[in-house]
Amino acid sequence: MPYLKQKAIDMFLHLFDSLKHKLLLALLVVGFIPLLLLLSYTIFFARTDLIDQTIKEHEIKSLISVKLINEHLQSIHNQISTLASLEIMNDLITDDVDKRISQILFKQVRGLQEDIDLFSIKKDTIIASSSIKLYQKQFLYTNLLTQDDGFFIQNRSIYFYKTIYSSFDKSRTLGVLILKYNLKNLKKFLLTKNGVTSYIKKSTSQKKIDLQQNSLIIRHRLSSPLQGYAVVYNIDKNRALAFINQFITLLTFFTIIILALIVFMSIKLSKTIITPLEQFTKTTNYIVQTQDYSVIIEHYSSKELNKLTQAFNQMLQTTHASLKQLEKENKLRLTRLIQLIQTLNKIVNTSDEDTCIKYSISELQKITQSKVIFQTQNLQKGFNLYVTDFKNRSKLYYGSLLIEDKNLHDRQEIEFYNAIASMISLQLDRIRLIENIESASKSKSSFISNMSHELRTPLNSIIGATQYLLTYENLDDTSIQTVATIESSAQYLLVMINDILDIAKIEAGKMEVHFTPCDIKEVVTQVFEILDPLAKEKNLLINLDTSTYSSPTIETDVKILQQIIMNLLSNAIKFTQKGKIDIQLYNNHSYVTIEIQDTGIGIAKENLESIFEEFTQVENIMQKKHKGTGIGLSLSQKMAHLINGKIELDSKGTAKGTVAKLQLRNKSI
Repeated sequence: MPYLKQKAIDMFLHLFDSLKHKLLLALLVVGFIPLLLLLSYTIFFARTDLIDQTIKEHEIKSLISVKLINEHLQSIHNQISTLASLEIMNDLITDDVDKRISQILFKQVRGLQEDIDLFSIKKDTIIASSSIKLYQKQFLYTNLLTQDDGFFIQNRSIYFYKTIYSSFDKSRTLGVLILKYNLKNLKKFLLTKNGVTSYIKKSTSQKKIDLQQNSLIIRHRLSSPLQGYAVVYNIDKNRALAFINQFITLLTFFTIIILALIVFMSIKLSKTIITPLEQFTKTTNYIVQTQDYSVIIEHYSSKELNKLTQAFNQMLQTTHASLKQLEKENKLRLTRLIQLIQTLNKIVNTSDEDTCIKYSISELQKITQSKVIFQTQNLQKGFNLYVTDFKNRSKLYYGSLLIEDKNLHDRQEIEFYNAIASMISLQLDRIRLIENIESASKSKSSFISNMSHELRTPLNSIIGATQYLLTYENLDDTSIQTVATIESSAQYLLVMINDILDIAKIEAGKMEVHFTPCDIKEVVTQVFEILDPLAKEKNLLINLDTSTYSSPTIETDVKILQQIIMNLLSNAIKFTQKGKIDIQLYNNHSYVTIEIQDTGIGIAKENLESIFEEFTQVENIMQKKHKGTGIGLSLSQKMAHLINGKIELDSKGTAKGTVAKLQLRNKSI
């Protein structure tokens, strides 16, 4: 038995003494076995991994949906509580309810932009409503109003309610404010695409994940007021695994094909290619070492190898000559390239048309060693120059460069000079375009400046008249509101015009900057004290920290600096509904930095680059409540550049707050 075993081992090893068998084994190891391992992994493990990954991904999405729904319903509940506490609800005392309550309810519903009804009831009757259809209708679910403040679910709708008490007598009940919220509104928080269906349903199951034969079920329970309901994600397992099933089929097919190719190629290559390749390798190494191209390879009996040998020998014979010719042509091309670059550099640096033509003629004469003439008549000779008519979007003949005493027949030579002519034409276009842009910019700045001055006078008159009416005239409430709206709008327009005028001055170079010694700490403190009451009106915490600031007085324009800080801090207060605003003043060897960090609406990453463009505002829920011109940050950035500073904005995303930094060069005096 030991003898037979050893004999079998020797026979097996003998099989791989031949090159053909070694090549077959090598190709199997390198090409087939990794493919087989990949196929095995895909069949046995990839399915489970893909299902786990799908579950994790949609668990996160379902949790986000639950969080958004809970927060949204809590926000609705808070809004109805706030609305019920308004003093205007005292109008419910009278039987003839004033229309103002219905108007407030209508505006509140329109602001929410959802399928809801908002109404107040008194003795089972709807006496004020956001919808005319509900007015004076009977409320059918009065028996479900068991508390002063609560909710109940009926017919796929949530009813939020809040008892209304008199503001001057808290023990007196005026009615009940009710918000009917259709559950269909919650569809916007759910995902339904690519084989995934999500919905909200009653559920008593405690299982968060349910693996069924054809689907994956993910449940997450909702909190009050949808206690007992759950967000359900139903994932089609077949669609989730469709790609991996197709991949397994395709991989199996290719595995079989590759196995057959490996066996065939190993046998074919070992017989017909290996030996000739070794000879070719030796010859090639010899040529590389000696640079001797006179070597000739012997012919082989194989027809294909014989052709290859003949081609290789012919290549050796022509390579040397080709290398010499290539070296000569490369020198010529390098010379032409250097000449072209030098010509381009001189042409690009010209600032008017006459100088451009002058330098072009001079450079061409150096290249051609011939006289070059510029002619304006179109004689169909030389190399034509064309300029762009930007108004009509067409090309106009400008002139021609004629090279005397030189007959050009080589196509590449002609293309070389045509390329130079094209560069000259482009430079002429650039010169004309710059002149047009400068002219247009001056006209625009002049127009903006004149229009701004013309509009400020009537706006000041409007503001003065409205302030007089509000102060000295005995107006009723409606008239006061109307006049106040006019005054506010005029003030808004005046601020916008002043900002536009400042931008026009900066662009025209007419904004005067007066650098004087300035205590930055004092300026920041003054702005903080001015805007602190505005922050407190919104119940915002605002802090000023100058403890780490140690820079002495620096030179800057105090008025411009104060306006920049005012703009940045005003924006922080304007776009922060709750939370806090931190102002920090600090310095290092290079810069004095004023940093304003808020907990407001934030800025999406993709909008950070465009936020400083003029008349640009990012889309945001809070942005819609605070309309603006979109030039505040642009103006502040331009003013910062005037006083040798810069503004940087950073935010981790929407609803994650913003950090604004104003940096000034620390040039102490």
